[in-house]
Amino acid sequence: MPPANDRIKTQTFVCFLIVLIGLLCAGRTRMMRDPGTLWHTVAGERMLDRHEIIQTDTFSFTQTGEEWIAQQWLAECAMALIHRLAGLDGLLLIACAMIAWIFAMLFARSARAGLPAPLAVLFLFFIAAAGSYHFMPRPHIVTLLFMTFGTACCATSRRAGFHRSTSSLCRL
Repeated sequence: MPPANDRIKTQTFVCFLIVLIGLLCAGRTRMMRDPGTLWHTVAGERMLDRHEIIQTDTFSFTQTGEEWIAQQWLAECAMALIHRLAGLDGLLLIACAMIAWIFAMLFARSARAGLPAPLAVLFLFFIAAAGSYHFMPRPHIVTLLFMTFGTACCATSRRAGFHRSTSSLCRL
C-alpha cells in the first residue's frame, strides 16, 4: 500500500481530472449560457484595443456615456487575451480548470485532515450543488480560486506553528 501522502496526491489528481472532464462535458451547454461572459470579454477587447481602461458606459442603452468604473479590468483583459488565443473554448477550458483546481484543493485538505475519501467526495458534491450557479467563465472564478488558496494557506500556516506572523494576516 502506498504511503498516505502519495495516496492523497493520486486521489487529488483523480478528483481534479473527474471534475475537469465533467465540467468540460457539461460546460459547453450550461456554463456558456450567461451573457456576462461575453460582456466581460468584449469589455476586455475594447480595453486592449484602446490601451486604456474603460471609463464611460458604452454598453447600456439608458446610461451610455455616463461615468463607469471598470472594477474587473484585469480579469476582463485576461479573458480577452484568452479569447484571442483560443476563442470561447479557451475561456471555458481555463474556467473549468480553475474550478477543478478549487475542488482538488478542497479534496486534498479534507483528506489530509483525515476525512475518508467517500465522505470528502460527498462534501464536495454538496459544495458543487450549492455553488454550481457560479460556475461560469467570469472574473469571479479567479476570486473563488484565490479565496480557496488563501484559506488553505492560513490553515496550513496556523497548523505549522506560524501563529504570530500569519495569524494576524489571516484575521484581516
